[in-house]
Parts: sequence; C-alpha cells; structure tokens
Amino acid sequence: MLYSMLRATIIFSILIFGAAALSAQDDVAQFQPLMRAAVQASGALRAAITAKDTAAGATAANNEAAAFDKIAAFFEAKHVDDAVKFARGASDAAKAVAAATTSDDQQAAAAKINPNCGGCHAAHRAGSNGSFSIK
Repeated sequence: MLYSMLRATIIFSILIFGAAALSAQDDVAQFQPLMRAAVQASGALRAAITAKDTAAGATAANNEAAAFDKIAAFFEAKHVDDAVKFARGASDAAKAVAAATTSDDQQAAAAKINPNCGGCHAAHRAGSNGSFSIK
C-alpha cells in the first residue's frame, strides 16, 4: 500500500513538472515573435532617424507601437503588471515618435522607448542566453 502511494505521488509530481515545462515552452513560442517584431521595428526606426526620414520614422514607430501593444497584451494575460507598464510606456513613446513632425522631435521621442525596454529586460530577462521569466 505504501509503495503504491509513493509511486502515485512520484508519477503525479512528474506530470505536474512536465506540464509546467510545456507551459513555459508555450510562453516562449508565443513571446519570441512579438519581441522579434519589436526589435525589427526598432531597427527600422533607428535607421529612419539616422537618415532623418520622418515618413519612414513614422511608419517604423507605428509598427513598433503595434508590437509593444501586443507585448502588453501578452503580459496582461499572464498578470505581469510591471511588464505591462513597460510595454505600454514603450508603445506610448513610439506613438509620440510617429506623431512628431521633425527628425529632432522624433529622435527626442524615441529616446523614451529604450528605458522601458531596459527596465523590462532587467526585471524579466535571465542570464546571458536571453531567456526570460514571467514572474
């Protein structure tokens, strides 16, 4: 009787840990494309600002804002309030870049995006391999 209870406990524990591991992999599969879109838009925005191309900057900023809105929704579903705040801050800053009419104003508004990225990465990125945690 004791042996069967011990065996049942071990099997149950393995199933719980396996489910947790699969859930974490699902989070990664959902999150990585969102971050890639934000990074791609950020690179396009930097290039547009360097070239002083306000039209391209507005397009890239709108793309970046959309990416951060999706990131905010991801973290909202996971109930990670600080990450939602960082993503919304980055989105708002990107929207300000899109609304700016001069390259200097775009550059000033864009400077407000990275602190949000850095704050979220400091709180939720683990190790040098770039993995993230949802806490």
